[in-house]
Amino acid sequence: MQRNFKWEDYLTNPWWMGLVSVVLSVSVYGLILLFVDLQEPMMGLYMSTIIPALVAPPIAIVIRRSVRKVKEKNRELAELNATNKKLFSLLSHDLRSPIASLKSIMDLLIEQRLSEEEAREMFKDLSHKTERVLDFLNDILSWSLKQSELKPMQADYFQVKDSVEAIVDLFEDQRRAKHINLDTQNLNEAVFADKDSFAFVFRNVYHNALKFTPEGGEIQVYTEVKDGKLHTVVADTGVGMNDETIETVLNPEKWFTTKGTHDESGTGFGISSSLNYLRDNHGELRIESEPGKGSRFIIVLPQLAEMA
Repeated sequence: MQRNFKWEDYLTNPWWMGLVSVVLSVSVYGLILLFVDLQEPMMGLYMSTIIPALVAPPIAIVIRRSVRKVKEKNRELAELNATNKKLFSLLSHDLRSPIASLKSIMDLLIEQRLSEEEAREMFKDLSHKTERVLDFLNDILSWSLKQSELKPMQADYFQVKDSVEAIVDLFEDQRRAKHINLDTQNLNEAVFADKDSFAFVFRNVYHNALKFTPEGGEIQVYTEVKDGKLHTVVADTGVGMNDETIETVLNPEKWFTTKGTHDESGTGFGISSSLNYLRDNHGELRIESEPGKGSRFIIVLPQLAEMA
């Protein structure tokens, strides 16, 4: 495939810049010889060839590195801008819905047009919407702290047990409401990663398992060590996914979401951000699943510090 060169391709190519510099230098020196009678013209020719040949390539290398840094920053800014647009769009929709519902309920209560049973049902629906917004806001808060570097990544050794148990406890009411059996095993292994990032990722993976596991189902949480990596596994007996859906979920540029077994909603922001967090921690997210046979989400992180 033919490549379209730009000026920066020439300016950052050491060999090309060396050749151009030598040609220009010798050409200028030749023009000087036409008007000035030098005593040692060969020495001047020698210097006009050697000096640019030695100086130009390092300059081109420095320019190349600077251009790469600028391109990388521009790419990061473009991704951040695209994410911000999605966030504002979701926030405007998700915040408006529960607030509008709350105002409608309050107006009906003031006008005494709701029975106790009707009010209870409407408040129940409002509670579900508010819970979704709170989850979303928590994800955004964690993400924004990392992006603004107010709470930068700080990798360290820690046991996953404390984070797992804290998050499991956080969703205990939701698990009991769906009568889901939870089995946890072998959580005393340690990883080398940013602890807040691991908690963010596990919270989203575990919440998804609760969301897509039907009433009376089962979720297993355990760890296993393979090739110097710790695999934190969240396995469920939920609805499962096909290969196409798995590929979409594992694409950090896409925010995939669908309703859960109790019609729970989501935004897709959490898993998308989790993929980026794992990448920054030298880890990855793997998914093994079949439609109707449940899913295994595997959080893979190093047990030892890795070179950046």
